[in-house]
Amino acid sequence: MLIPLLLAAALAAAAQEPPPPADPAYAVLESAYAALRARDYDSAAAFFREAVRAAPDRAAIRKDLAYTYLKMGETALARDEFAAAMRIDPADEHVALEYAFLCHETKRTREARRIFARLRDSGDPQTRATAAQAFENIDRPLAEGIARWSQAAAQSPADFSAHRELAELAETRGETALAARHYEQAWKLRPGQRSLLLDLGRVWKELGRQEQAAAALLAASRGAEPRSAEQARALLPERYPFVYEFRAALALDPGNLALRRELAYLLLEMGQKPEAEQEFRAVVEQDPSDLLSTAQLGFLTLARHDSEGAR
Repeated sequence: MLIPLLLAAALAAAAQEPPPPADPAYAVLESAYAALRARDYDSAAAFFREAVRAAPDRAAIRKDLAYTYLKMGETALARDEFAAAMRIDPADEHVALEYAFLCHETKRTREARRIFARLRDSGDPQTRATAAQAFENIDRPLAEGIARWSQAAAQSPADFSAHRELAELAETRGETALAARHYEQAWKLRPGQRSLLLDLGRVWKELGRQEQAAAALLAASRGAEPRSAEQARALLPERYPFVYEFRAALALDPGNLALRRELAYLLLEMGQKPEAEQEFRAVVEQDPSDLLSTAQLGFLTLARHDSEGAR
């Protein structure tokens, strides 16, 4: 009699407990897998994205979405989903391998090399062997290229291409100090090529040379080609630059008229008219066709009662 009584009590207690929460992604995952079976990859990807929104911390959903993107030929999107799965589950070495191979395929060779280097110490023999071979396939050509371009740069110090190629290879291989030296040398040889300032800012930032990095990135964010300028802005602080940062950027890139013009207007806004006039004058001397800066210079000259200069 005791056992039935205990069973009845257990059932009564269980009846009072709340039911386990339903899987918020279950229904949409069912639709995703049905679409996969039908080879409707666009719909499957859409359902998996919806499942990710419902359960953002489930690495398995990210992986399924990544493999779906691969079936669609969307390599970069697949790479990004494997990266997300890695962040959720860092111990999943198979995902790490997939991510590294896709990084290499999408020109993120430095990241691929870093992941393969880490996985060479895996406890799984197959993962360890795969990572070691992949690392060697990446690292050996980089090392050979660095040696070749180092010799070329030493023999022809004015060879812009040698310095740039050497810097790019060194950065990819993680030799950041070497990359910084040769990006800087390339910039000195071609100071109008402001994409090099983006490169300099990136490697200086990695080396902890924060003030120099900020100056290079600020200069690159003004007056460079649009893509380089956008990438430089993404690496800068969200706040507006200070005057001393503009001056540091101009010391690095004195021919950057967009940068100097912006500094001039900033100084004017701050009420520092003599300093603003000096910057506007420098702009007009370099670019007499800049009518707005010329007019602003005229107003500033008139404000200090130099009518002849203003005319």
